[in-house]
Amino acid sequence: MIKPDPDSCHLLLDSRFANEEVQKNPYTYNNIREVLSDGALNAATVEHPVTVYIAPGIYWLEDPQSEAVIVREDPKDLYPYGCKVNCANLKLVGLSENPEVADSHTVDIDEKMLAEAYYIRKDGETIYNVYNLLGGKDDWDPLGNGEVIRFAGKTDIPTQLLLESEAFELEAGGSSINIKGKCLTFDGRERKCEIHFKIEGDSADSIEIQRVSERSCLLQLKDSNIDHETEVVLTAQTKEGLQTGAYVRLLLKHQSAGFLKV
Repeated sequence: MIKPDPDSCHLLLDSRFANEEVQKNPYTYNNIREVLSDGALNAATVEHPVTVYIAPGIYWLEDPQSEAVIVREDPKDLYPYGCKVNCANLKLVGLSENPEVADSHTVDIDEKMLAEAYYIRKDGETIYNVYNLLGGKDDWDPLGNGEVIRFAGKTDIPTQLLLESEAFELEAGGSSINIKGKCLTFDGRERKCEIHFKIEGDSADSIEIQRVSERSCLLQLKDSNIDHETEVVLTAQTKEGLQTGAYVRLLLKHQSAGFLKV
């Protein structure tokens, strides 16, 4: 897992940290409310935004055992929010046990069409596109702005790009592999999209990538005489801003065990 060196602009959140570890190590946290507090984010500026690196884990905004009812803190709020973050210059990055894949999963959607899956701007106002996320087949409209969203044509925008697996294998002298991807809405409905593939890593030049269709590609090793096993990363992305990745392991040519004929 990638673990950055924490400082005032690079904070690390990991639920596995003990309280003693957090107290001894500045800019590390095990509580999501604390890392997103005004005090923790006060160094953020336009020139130097704060990045919060989040390790895999479960982070509760409220005590799950509590029977207390969450109420609206501000009468103007439509709903009682679990947490409000007062920081315009903030970036959240999810970490992974697979460092290379983690890098390819870090996607900046600002100024991309994908951002409209979450919010749109109309007449200088930001309108959160919850209807695109939760409308689904039953047309649920919790914020009551579905008509505005539909009129703007910002419905059924995919928010997920998935490959068939997180890891693939290519054997020297073996068959090529066909990689397929799909784009899904927040509630899991598949939508039409065009996926572009590329290979990254030290051995990327050893692989030939051929486009098969709008959502698939074919991978083949160029040289069947590779002398060591290694890994590269296959990155898949759409022009709208969706992106994902997977490992491709390059294996040595299989050799059968020798035998002696007598």
